[in-house]
Amino acid sequence: MNEACKDCIQVKNLEDKIRALWHTVNEIKSQNIVFEKRITDLERASDVTEEKFDRIFTAIGSIEKNIEKIANCIENIQNKDAKTYSNLKYEIIKYIVLAATAVVVAKII
Repeated sequence: MNEACKDCIQVKNLEDKIRALWHTVNEIKSQNIVFEKRITDLERASDVTEEKFDRIFTAIGSIEKNIEKIANCIENIQNKDAKTYSNLKYEIIKYIVLAATAVVVAKII
């Protein structure tokens, strides 16, 4: 009977260890769900950030093109003879409108 009691105690200890292991496994499963949610959230945030950078670079490219146009127009003005004051006035207004367009594009971003 002593051996039977020892076996009973060992079986009881094994049962307790198995319950503890199952409890640990269930905790790990719940932590895994939390980690998967965090990873998904990080991936979404990364996608949004990448999209924002793409828009910023597109806007910078547009601004560069507008600046290049303005520089070319200024160069044309410098190379042309201003025949009359009114021609010069209209050219200046045209370049101010181009500069304003570049500023508006920059603020949209």
